[in-house]
Amino acid sequence: MTKGIQRNSWQTESFAKGQVEFLKILSDFVGTLVDFGCGLGDAMPIHKKKFPYAKLIGIDISQSAIDKCLVKYDEIATFI
Repeated sequence: MTKGIQRNSWQTESFAKGQVEFLKILSDFVGTLVDFGCGLGDAMPIHKKKFPYAKLIGIDISQSAIDKCLVKYDEIATFI
């Protein structure tokens, strides 16, 4: 993995960790969480850990990014 990708992944994960606390959603939330502009989907494991019962959907305009999401995180989220 290149340094640029590692840095972007770290940045996304860090942002997601802060975001889940900011949202003030209870951990037993059973609704749907949508990540618009999900990029490579690196926030999904953070969301899944914090909200294990939520349905996760990632949306991005880049088909290439969605294809990568499907390889990495297909078991925890739906990607469009």
